[in-house]
Amino acid sequence: MEISRIINMFLVFVAVSMSYYLLTLKLKNINSPISIEEDYSGAAKNPEGLSEPNEDALRELDELLDGN
Repeated sequence: MEISRIINMFLVFVAVSMSYYLLTLKLKNINSPISIEEDYSGAAKNPEGLSEPNEDALRELDELLDGN
């Protein structure tokens, strides 16, 4: 057998194994009672704090503006 044929068979085996593994993980997560989408709102925990820069942020901004 040629080496390229052996490598191709090995890569096909790896691809099939990875597909099977990902499919079983996905099916396990679908049947899971915990749903991440229900808990995640996307809102900031402290939106007022985002508008007020702290000293570290101001120092980093000065460094960026100076070109260092």
